[in-house]
Amino acid sequence: MSIELTDLRAKIDELTDEWLHAKEQELGKDRSEIVRMVLHELASRDVRNATLLCNRLIAKGLIKDDKGLVGKV
Repeated sequence: MSIELTDLRAKIDELTDEWLHAKEQELGKDRSEIVRMVLHELASRDVRNATLLCNRLIAKGLIKDDKGLVGKV
């Protein structure tokens, strides 16, 4: 089963373009796959950090978990 993908079009600067060219050569993957990997890693990290922050704020009593916000990390 494959994950459904959403189309993305973005303009990038020259430095990022050159970085992508170098990564294509290094990894043997096309730029769309590299961009997908990088964005997925960033999104995963942000979700994890948000969960950790929410857990800390609830533990310190700074916010209430009345909406079931906290998840296991």
